[in-house]
Amino acid sequence: MGLKNKILRNSFLAGIVLLGTSFTHAEVIFSDSFDDQPDWNSGLPENDRGQLDMGGSYRGGWDVDIVQTATQHTIPNGWDFVRQTPSWSPSMGDPDRHETIEVSSTSTAENPNRARGGTGKSFIKWRDSDISKGENSWQSDGILVKYFPDGYSQLYMEFWINFSNETLATWSNPDYKTATVGQAKLFRFYYWNGISAAFDYYSDKYPAVTWDYEGRSVSQSGYGVRNATLISTKRSDRNDPTQSKRLDKNGNPTNDFSTSYHPKTTLRQGGEVLVDQRTGKPMDPGQFAIEFDQVFGDETRWTKVAFFAKMNSAPGKYDGVYKQWIDDKLIVDFDTMQWVAAGNPMVGWNVVALGGNDNFNKYPNDQRVEEWWAIDDLKVSTEIPDYLIGDAKNTAPPKPPVDIDIK
Repeated sequence: MGLKNKILRNSFLAGIVLLGTSFTHAEVIFSDSFDDQPDWNSGLPENDRGQLDMGGSYRGGWDVDIVQTATQHTIPNGWDFVRQTPSWSPSMGDPDRHETIEVSSTSTAENPNRARGGTGKSFIKWRDSDISKGENSWQSDGILVKYFPDGYSQLYMEFWINFSNETLATWSNPDYKTATVGQAKLFRFYYWNGISAAFDYYSDKYPAVTWDYEGRSVSQSGYGVRNATLISTKRSDRNDPTQSKRLDKNGNPTNDFSTSYHPKTTLRQGGEVLVDQRTGKPMDPGQFAIEFDQVFGDETRWTKVAFFAKMNSAPGKYDGVYKQWIDDKLIVDFDTMQWVAAGNPMVGWNVVALGGNDNFNKYPNDQRVEEWWAIDDLKVSTEIPDYLIGDAKNTAPPKPPVDIDIK
């Protein structure tokens, strides 16, 4: 863990190795292993600046601003914004629970599985089951944001993620609400105009990709764990076929993005078959649905996740790129993305964020149920690492734009 680079920004790296991964020809613009971060959580009393808060003092806790910024609050070094809305936490009057975000050696000591390698620190997100606002409510927000003002035409992002055994138990728990484990926002990247509110996701925050945890166990008549990815493009009319998100393999406009880890889906999307973490063998294409632990295992196992997104060459061009990997296996590979439709200004990727809020309301509130998941060893680069696609592909000139006149 000691050899990992911490919060490396704006440094050109050629032919060096980070954690055993070659990033030749890539500019690593940001990285964080969290080990060198001071111990921190999203509910620090010092982060009450008299702005909008959760009102925890009314329940025996203390007030903490919901939105926290690097210029006005204490947040992790090198990051720009935090948003937090716990249901069960010390700041909300529950001293035996956790704040929605922790970067903490104490938390790692409490359970070494919360940091990759069993030591150091990570980004730990706690999601709270809370039914008080109804079954369709979203709560326990915990999001950590990095903002790149200049923006980039393409970004590669990788990290390791780990889900707690409590999360795995909820997946198969038939008690209470048998049909749902809820939904948790895990990771996102997008364009932000830098003017609208940082967490107003209904304003100019497109294009955007949000990766979530969601699904239903087959044991409960479900469809398995979903590769729940919301892909939003910058367009003015979603019903206009010329503004579709991408072209399918036949060159037809489509807004379809399958959300499954099933072999039939990953192969159809230009990817590979994942390894079944139960058997250590490739997933069975004849299986009805994929269960949560077949992809992620239990909390002793960290899963590597990576994304690459390249803007289309100009508004209206279907030549943008979107890729996703799980454990270095490509599972999504699209090269006809229209991230920015005609008639819109061309923009760049300028925000990477960990976490988000949760639609989690399975358990009675008197149980104050909380579950954690964690992210470690984040890296953001301008190129895909050579070992994933090879030098030849990585340095090859881009494909010519795809000009399709859709009548």
